[in-house]
Amino acid sequence: MKARCKYCRKSLGGETSNGTSHLRSHIKTCIQKRIHDGSQKILGPNYKPAGNPQLSASQYNYEVSRKELCLMILVHEYPLSLVDHVGFKRFCCSLQPQFAVPSRNTVKKDILSLFGVERGKYQTIIDGNLGRVSGTIDLWTARNQKRGYMAVTGHFIDNSWKLRNIMLRFMYVPAPHTSERLADRLFDCLLDWNIDGKLSSITLDNCTTNDSMIFHMRNKLLSSDLLLDGKLVHMRCSAHILNLIVRNGLDAIKDAINLIRESVVYWNSTPKRVQTFFEVAKQLKLSVERKLVLDCPTRWNSTYHMLSVAIPYKDVFFRLSLRDNHYTSVPSSEQ
Repeated sequence: MKARCKYCRKSLGGETSNGTSHLRSHIKTCIQKRIHDGSQKILGPNYKPAGNPQLSASQYNYEVSRKELCLMILVHEYPLSLVDHVGFKRFCCSLQPQFAVPSRNTVKKDILSLFGVERGKYQTIIDGNLGRVSGTIDLWTARNQKRGYMAVTGHFIDNSWKLRNIMLRFMYVPAPHTSERLADRLFDCLLDWNIDGKLSSITLDNCTTNDSMIFHMRNKLLSSDLLLDGKLVHMRCSAHILNLIVRNGLDAIKDAINLIRESVVYWNSTPKRVQTFFEVAKQLKLSVERKLVLDCPTRWNSTYHMLSVAIPYKDVFFRLSLRDNHYTSVPSSEQ
């Protein structure tokens, strides 16, 4: 049997034959107990979400520090391997020598524990809310992993008339991504959060797969629990529709856009070409504050951003075509 100090977590003999004198001796010399002593406080900055930090007296708490470490990793999306870095450990030691940096597995457990606590808080809010919950679904395939993911976000106005946006689930969806499989994963999420009976609507991108997914979802839900028997449950994303409209309009100038896109790729491909591009721009007395950016063909706003940067450099592209015989994608003056 072992006894464990609640301050420094050190293991001591706990058998009755060991007596208690060694326990009393440890309490007298335990550094962590001195730190936890209410009379021993540290004067330091008290950080707040907004405004400048203010000095206040506080006492070191190991559990609080572990929680703040988890929050830092979550908020900034740091890798769990951060706690294994020697530099990070030395930095923590310089701030508080008594803080033992937890292992990667311990941090993982702490994060899952924190998730359970926060999830319980939001579940209580949703269960006690009198209004309905709307959902937005985002589906995509990761380029580096070639895996499909689904993100489900709930939106509702709480009893205090505050708009709430909660990430309900971020899940991996194995192939094939059929409408039936997507509907099953979404329905499981609704059941898990107990909002299948208070669902208002679901907003998705405007495509045939999503139409079929909602059809299967509607069959799983009770019509009596939906507004107008489910006639309003499917909402098509207006931003996605606008994107389709603009992309259709951009087809009229797709040849010019392709030339500009190829030009951006060419002059951003190497540091030497980037330097040459800006040297010519300076020769033509043009501002070089904005760098060429490549668009994402499926997002019209990124194409607009690419054009807004490239068009002021049209004379630069023409001048460079006279200097570089390999550069053949220069847009014409008419384009």
